[in-house]
Amino acid sequence: SPQELSLYLVDFKEGVEFKAYAAGRLPHARVVAVESEREFGLSVLASLDAEITRRGELLRGSDGRQVDIGAYRARTGLPLARIVLIIDEFHVLFERDDKIASAAGEYIERIVRQGRAFGVHTILASQTLAGTSGLGRHIFNLIPVRVALQSSDADSRMLLAEDNPDAQLLTRPGEGILNTRAGLKDANQRFQTAYWDADARAGLIARLR
Repeated sequence: SPQELSLYLVDFKEGVEFKAYAAGRLPHARVVAVESEREFGLSVLASLDAEITRRGELLRGSDGRQVDIGAYRARTGLPLARIVLIIDEFHVLFERDDKIASAAGEYIERIVRQGRAFGVHTILASQTLAGTSGLGRHIFNLIPVRVALQSSDADSRMLLAEDNPDAQLLTRPGEGILNTRAGLKDANQRFQTAYWDADARAGLIARLR
């Protein structure tokens, strides 16, 4: 339910993938931003960084130790939704070497590093990782779960690991690699995605609403 899950959907490309969730008024979607400006994306990151700070105070037990969301709910009887931030074409934040790119890198690092402990989870998606050098390799190292579709040798090595170019070997449409061990080559698991029909998605959103 929306009391259990909040979605923040930010799209930096000229796409329509997230429009269905706004048009369908999906109650879980707190933010649906399509064709976003970099400044707006930065404001979303800033708000979630502040939310992590707020939750840090909420989830501190009476003895000063941190408690998890389940313990907080049991103790207070209050809802506290998990948050999933999804940024499509996140590399746009780093296309220019400016204050926005610098601030975005700092926010993303804090959100990825600290967020999971406070129920704030992040999915970063992009067709290419070219131009994300300002983000820093150490941030990718904080993300153990990687999903790669067919990619260039350079993108595969950046997304998975320096010695893991296997995403360039994928050939079928929708074929991908799931890696849950920070890109370790022996942990590659090949999979095949399925096509989600737009009408089926619209029907599901209507039922959820």
